[in-house]
Amino acid sequence: MSTHDLTQVPAPPGGADDGPIRHLYFFDDLSFHIQRIARERRAPDAWTGEVLRRVWSLLLDALACVDRGTVDPTLVSWDHACAQLSVALELGRQTFDLAITQGCAGEQVLAALNSRHLAEYGHVVAPPGPNVRLTHIFDDPGDPFYSSSTLGISRGEPVDRQCDAVAAAIVARYERERALVRVLLLDDCIYSGASTSYLADELIARVGAAVPYELSVAAFLAGERAARRFRARGMPTLCGVVLRGDMPPDGWESDVYFTKDQIVANALRFADGTSTGYFVGGWYDKVFPEDPERATRAFVRIREYLDEEGILAELEAM
Repeated sequence: MSTHDLTQVPAPPGGADDGPIRHLYFFDDLSFHIQRIARERRAPDAWTGEVLRRVWSLLLDALACVDRGTVDPTLVSWDHACAQLSVALELGRQTFDLAITQGCAGEQVLAALNSRHLAEYGHVVAPPGPNVRLTHIFDDPGDPFYSSSTLGISRGEPVDRQCDAVAAAIVARYERERALVRVLLLDDCIYSGASTSYLADELIARVGAAVPYELSVAAFLAGERAARRFRARGMPTLCGVVLRGDMPPDGWESDVYFTKDQIVANALRFADGTSTGYFVGGWYDKVFPEDPERATRAFVRIREYLDEEGILAELEAM
């Protein structure tokens, strides 16, 4: 994991005793990955259904620990966000010559989007290009909830080489077609927008003016403020679900949590090379204040159950 020459993301305002989240989103990518793994294994439908039932029973137990009196919770499924983005792209009649994906699930995001688009509209959104493994690396293992972070690489070549590969793919497309290259920067979630902004800046620096191309941005979920910033830069931006309000580090009005991240031990990565899970302690005091211990037990039980079913290792290896 490398943080060489990447952007520093400041710590959000507030302190450990604040309870600032108002709009709390949960993105259920875990159910999608369970179904994906089951398909890859050609597992019986009955087995998949039983795993999903067990996981959802425990997941709903954890979500019951949100303080509904002060927090507005929203649960979004992978399939719903994918369908919403697909519809938005089709209504805008938007397709692209190349999709650059980000993060550990980026390639799966594009595959799901293209599959849905092909089934509904008879064509794909974009052919795949390189995947860039940018991630947030927290600076303070003692208080990651309020820690500043650095953009780093979670896997693969150093960031310079990954960005070089993307720029080369854009140039190769132009040299082959001799026409404007419409490039889509695609992610499952645009949070603060820091990683997508970094990638866009690196591509602009590398591709140069000799190759005509345009950058657009899309995600299953996107922060409202981040989307406005990309549009202000001249990058058309679409998402399936808008995360309204200010996302960290702009503020703490809104936040989003992926269900898969709640059960893997390496969800939170630190600059000293260590990692930990959300469930280890402290984090859920702020997210599930009604009963953080109950929420923790539910996610730990999901983790144990998926380990028993042989799924956990694949999730942690992503």
